[in-house]
Parts: sequence; structure tokens; C-alpha cells
Amino acid sequence: MARKLTAWLSIGSTYSYLTAMRIKEVVKEEDINLSIIPISIRQIMKSMDNIPFPPSKKTKVNYMWRDIERRASLYKMPVPKVPAPYPLKEFDRANLVGIVMNDKGLYLDYFKCTYEEWFLNGNEAGSKQNLEVTLKKLGLDLQETLALAETMGIELLDVQYQKGSEDPRSYFGKGRLQDVADEISSAIEGHPWHGVDLVIIHSNASPRQLVNVHESVQVEVWDRVRLLLSLFISHAGSVEARTQVRIAQLLA
Repeated sequence: MARKLTAWLSIGSTYSYLTAMRIKEVVKEEDINLSIIPISIRQIMKSMDNIPFPPSKKTKVNYMWRDIERRASLYKMPVPKVPAPYPLKEFDRANLVGIVMNDKGLYLDYFKCTYEEWFLNGNEAGSKQNLEVTLKKLGLDLQETLALAETMGIELLDVQYQKGSEDPRSYFGKGRLQDVADEISSAIEGHPWHGVDLVIIHSNASPRQLVNVHESVQVEVWDRVRLLLSLFISHAGSVEARTQVRIAQLLA
């Protein structure tokens, strides 16, 4: 009888190369019924000021790369070309695509292909180059997959841009924010904004900014951090998973 095991997997850790390259084979050999929960731990680690291998600690970083090479050789897997690009620039995108892949039953294949392209070919996880190669191997369309990863069912009605720097109190300039608030409040049936119930700031905003924007527009307001965490909550497969992500949301 297959053993049941839940794996919380995140793309971004350097040592996860060793897991990505052999986990599918181990699951098959050990007859494991594996349940996967894709997670993104960056915001949690940032809130804890936990950066395990910062560039400033060169000795520690150099040891990390040598250790990964040694372990890869020990496990008889391809020895990576180190140093690989690190830390990732598109950490969140790599893991959001992971949610889509898990829904399609392809997470372990995506996990392995992503790390192969990152550690063997030098194209970091989440980058366009990495995703193009990885998704092609899996027979998937890049743009369609990215659209699913970035919205996960949220209908995008309009995009508003603002020039200049953000307002420390309300993110948007007073005039722009008032224009948006007026447009939402006066949108009648047939107007593109009729029924809008969520405004997303495609950046990281402070709690104060989010509160002030909400008070103006009178609908729910998320920034990019809260969007990402909400997407992970919606795909967390257990009470424990949802609780952990909600803790991260409170910390963000």
C-alpha cells in the first residue's frame, strides 16, 4: 500500500536542485502517494530577516556552491555549473507558475525542468528564457500559462498608470486617486468598471497606503504581496496550509 506524504515545495532555494533532480524517481521507487502544496516563502523569510546566503558572506556562499557540487556528484546527478544566478529576480513568478503546473498534475516535471535550466544552462528560474524552454518541454504555451499564473481567475477590467514617485500616504497622487474613486462610485450598468470589487496595486504598498486607498475607493485593496499570498491561500490544500499562508499574510 502506497504511503501518503505531503510535500511543501518552493522554487528559489539553491539546495532544492538536489531535490528537484531526483524526487520523482524516489516517489516512484518508494511507492509514495505524494500530495504537493506549492508555496512561496520569500515574504516569510524577509519578515524574519532570514537571508541564508547573502552575497556579503562570500565564504559561506562559496561553501554552499562547493557543497551542492559534491552532493550532486554523490547522488550521481548532473553536476551544476556554479555559481548559478542567485538570488532569483522572478522568485514569485516561478512559484505562481508552479501553482498552475500543480493544477495540471505537472508540478514535479516543472520542478525538475526549471532547476535543470537554471543550474545546468544558467537561465534563472522564473525568467522568460527559463520558462520558454521549460514550458516547451511540457507542451504548454508560455503566454497562456503566464496569464493563468498572474491572475488565477481574477478578471482584469482596466489598468491605470501613474507617473512620478508614489505618495507616502496614499500611494497614488491625490488627483489620480480621486479620479479612480469617482469612476468606481459612479459606474452604472454597462460601464466597464460597473461591479468592480477589488483594486490591485501592482507593487508593494504599506498598510497605511492600503487603508487610505480603501477609504477613498470603498472597495477591497490589495498590493502585490497580498495578491500573491491570496493566490497561494486559494490553492493551499489543507487547513494547516491555509493557516501558514494567512500567518505570512499578517506578517507582510
